[in-house]
Amino acid sequence: MQKPGFFSEGEAARKGSSPALVTVGPETDAIVLKLIPEAAIQGKIQSEDGEPIEAAPVMAFALHINNGHKIWGQAGSARTDEDGEFRIANLTPGTYYLEGGPKLRSSFPNARSATR
Repeated sequence: MQKPGFFSEGEAARKGSSPALVTVGPETDAIVLKLIPEAAIQGKIQSEDGEPIEAAPVMAFALHINNGHKIWGQAGSARTDEDGEFRIANLTPGTYYLEGGPKLRSSFPNARSATR
């Protein structure tokens, strides 16, 4: 079962994989589904003199464990609108590091794209 704006407990633990399938019938015992609210990061990028910066890339990175090693991986991205505002949605709750700006070239150590 899915509900827009929520992850199942399993999806949150392994974001990016397929949701588990549950077959329900007349003989099925009660099922408890724990749903975790989807998280989002939003903000605004502006120049030193307060002017909004349009079309600036913004990337969110999260720490993942891969083969026993901690690796920062790209968790989401967005571009600013004409007001310099951005929103990165469909994130699991947690801690994120953001990089952004008109000339973004990620120098984040060990960063790997989530779109591989």
